[in-house]
Amino acid sequence: MNAPRIYADTLEEKWAARTTRTEGGHLLWTGCLYLRFDNILHKPARVAFTIRTGREPIGYVRPDCGLRGCVEPTHVEDQPGRATTRAALRAVNGLPPRPPVCVHGHDQAGHGRYTTDGRAYCNTCLINSRTRPEAAA
Repeated sequence: MNAPRIYADTLEEKWAARTTRTEGGHLLWTGCLYLRFDNILHKPARVAFTIRTGREPIGYVRPDCGLRGCVEPTHVEDQPGRATTRAALRAVNGLPPRPPVCVHGHDQAGHGRYTTDGRAYCNTCLINSRTRPEAAA
């Protein structure tokens, strides 16, 4: 069954009409995968990020709270924001800075990522290991 059509003056109003507040300060998205406003499709997490920061996100926007589907503006982060947060976590945990290149020579300024606990990894090597297992060796 389709959700009832919502008429709103702004993208933010239409976005808010498709959210539900839950315990722990989360805001769950209850609408479809995309939000249509002014004949443009918007991803709910990207709208939440723009509400908080006033700018368009860079890369994927994901909830950093760990709850899938959470679009609470203070819980979502774009790729550079996640990298900054996780690099700080790495430093707090006493881990050394991420090396400039991985063991396969990929520049970590562009290919480097962090796990949620601050461990560094090369995204290119990870992708290669999933698509071509012999390339990761």
